[in-house]
Amino acid sequence: MKNATGSKTALLIAIAVLIVAGGALAYGLLHRQGANTPTYIMRTGNRTSTLMTASTDYPEISGLSDRKIQDKVNEGIREVAALPAEPDRRSEFQSRATISEMTSRYLSILFDVYEYTAGEAHPNRYGETLTYDLETGNALFLRDFFKPDSDYLSVLSQKTRNDLADQMKIEETNDMLDAGTAPNESNFSRFVLTDKGLLFFFGNYSVASYAAGEFQSLIPYGDLSDILDPEFASRIGTFAPSPLL
Repeated sequence: MKNATGSKTALLIAIAVLIVAGGALAYGLLHRQGANTPTYIMRTGNRTSTLMTASTDYPEISGLSDRKIQDKVNEGIREVAALPAEPDRRSEFQSRATISEMTSRYLSILFDVYEYTAGEAHPNRYGETLTYDLETGNALFLRDFFKPDSDYLSVLSQKTRNDLADQMKIEETNDMLDAGTAPNESNFSRFVLTDKGLLFFFGNYSVASYAAGEFQSLIPYGDLSDILDPEFASRIGTFAPSPLL
């Protein structure tokens, strides 16, 4: 009788330990998954001198579970948003930041930059972009969103070339458009994540003359489904509508 009672007690203790351990594990996983609740405030910087009028704004991120990662991300943002050095000629500079996407995992930012230096024929305007993995603090590059063995640059080259030709209302491409959409990383380094697809930016002179202006090309995720990185593809459903679309 004592043996039976002892066995029953031991079994109940073992079950209780398993329940506590399982609950702790589940709590830990849920806590880790929901730990990043990013938010931001906009910071500004200004400089006015006899030769320069410059201003910038940029987001300062908070709400990440790891303070070191948060500091790393904010340092990278400040580097891109930094005001230029004092020039030797009269100049103007403006940089305005827009967050395209911000989830517990991804942060994607466009910096709309305008600059003009006295003596130049006209101002220059272009987009600088940053995308971060908020779980690691690492800056992400275009290749990080595609399968390692995919020829993603050739796919993007063809799709953006066709899209831009339609925007320019030309039936055949030209040397400038072909060069600006050739399948190399530098042509596609300026991009942000959106809820609809990857949005690429082509500044003055990159795919057309200055008079033609800047261009953007949105490539829907559905057109890239065969080559997207599966982990990234699984997160697209968490994206909110982008203010850039």
